[in-house]
Amino acid sequence: MSNRSHFLWLWLVVAFIVGTVLAFVMVPVLARTAAIAAPANLFAWFKGHGLPPLALFSWDALVVYGLSIALPAAALLVLLFRLFQSHRIALAACLGIGVLSSLYLLVPLYSGVASVSPFILPWWQQGLVASLLLAFGIALGVSRIFRITIRSSGRRTGAA
Repeated sequence: MSNRSHFLWLWLVVAFIVGTVLAFVMVPVLARTAAIAAPANLFAWFKGHGLPPLALFSWDALVVYGLSIALPAAALLVLLFRLFQSHRIALAACLGIGVLSSLYLLVPLYSGVASVSPFILPWWQQGLVASLLLAFGIALGVSRIFRITIRSSGRRTGAA
């Protein structure tokens, strides 16, 4: 293996560790965002349209996990993208695997609670996965915008 591939593996391991640490650090914030009560009108509207599971899914994805896990994950991912310019999807996947494995396996083991596999949860309880996918999309978009801005500002116009 070349030095370039060793360098990539190092950054992938760093992304996994950053995801794991993020999950452990943000558990108290997750507890606070989970305690935020959803507006009654939100569930009334979804219930009136026959979609109560979608209300739970959207509230979890945008508020509970979005504010506590997804926003810091997106910020850290943009930082990782700035430090390591290529293989962005692999970096995002490693960070996501670190977060998901920590929240579904390590945090419950650490706190003495039974762990739950995300594969057996119904779709409306997948707010964490949806918020991470949304955060990774935002981070990829922001890093692309910054890359385009940096490239376009570094060019000369040709006018003397």
